[in-house]
Amino acid sequence: MKRKKVSALLLLCFLMLMFLSITFGCSNDDEVKAVSSDAIYTISGTVTLSGTATPMAYVTVTLSGDSIDTVTTTTNTEGAYSFTGLSNGTYQVTASHSNYLFKPISTSITVNGSNMVADFAGTASSATTNAISGTVTSGSTALIGATISLTGDNTGSVTTDSDGKYTFTGLVAGNYNVIPSLAGYLFSPISTAVTVDGSDITADFTATASAAATHTISGTVTSGSTALAGVKISLTGDNTGSVFTGEDGTYAFTGLADGDDTVTPSHSHYIFDPVSTPVTISGSNMVADFEATASYIIYGMVTSGGTALAGVTINLTGDNTGSVTTGSDGIYAFTGLAAGSYTVTPSLSGYSFSPTDISIPTLSADTADQNFIATAVE
Repeated sequence: MKRKKVSALLLLCFLMLMFLSITFGCSNDDEVKAVSSDAIYTISGTVTLSGTATPMAYVTVTLSGDSIDTVTTTTNTEGAYSFTGLSNGTYQVTASHSNYLFKPISTSITVNGSNMVADFAGTASSATTNAISGTVTSGSTALIGATISLTGDNTGSVTTDSDGKYTFTGLVAGNYNVIPSLAGYLFSPISTAVTVDGSDITADFTATASAAATHTISGTVTSGSTALAGVKISLTGDNTGSVFTGEDGTYAFTGLADGDDTVTPSHSHYIFDPVSTPVTISGSNMVADFEATASYIIYGMVTSGGTALAGVTINLTGDNTGSVTTGSDGIYAFTGLAAGSYTVTPSLSGYSFSPTDISIPTLSADTADQNFIATAVE
């Protein structure tokens, strides 16, 4: 009797398995289609110590996007991280650690049918950091999904949120370029060059829908045979913007509509040839190069009896010549001077001066505290 019950039970199990196989089974071809239609992807990468191959463990990596909640993970002992199960879309990846700064600051990644990689390099720092943030609008409406790229002393990219806002945090003092872009739009300004120096910076942009062809103004700044980095290039006219030259001395303004513009370089320690270049964009890209010559400042103060003395004429002779007058604070300055030899001489009726003049045999840097003491004479 027991054998019959066991046999009946085994038969029942066999029949149930056959039923499930017929009802829910699928061929190999069906499995391939299922994977293809429900494809999921991965964003992964490695975090290393800047300038080395040394992996950085326990770095927090954050993933955000319009279609997901913000999630975080931590790098393993090999410096690796991974976010899996992602659908097509645009995501923001950011690395962070209390004792390190990272390059890039953050990365905007579009997943479109394949896995993606985003690596980071960390630098130990106790330096004060600041932020660059702003808003992008089109008319009176916030522009969502515009890509904001950061170049210069650090790099990164973010996309504007539902309020048209963006932010780059963890920036040390330095020069940065902020550049907006979105297909079908032109921006004003084209880009913004900002210097971070102990305070947060705001850089806003206005977008205009346009299907017009866009072009580029680019060029190189050199001093002799040397590329010159950190020169601010300003664009004015029908298009506006500003950027700093990179380590190779080059700059570029992209996404420009046809029009008349002027390109002007500036740097506290250089003068330029040409001083500026007019450029007309008419259906093609344009080039504007500049040659820089080192320039310096001579400045100082004139006092009489411990009090600032205004109205003193200060004459400059030598490789450049000129004259200026002290202001109410007694200060004078000569700017834009080429390297060379100079003499500074003060004069004011009714006064004698000590020293009578100051000689600077070789001007090769900004020269301060070229001071004079005036004494009233009868």
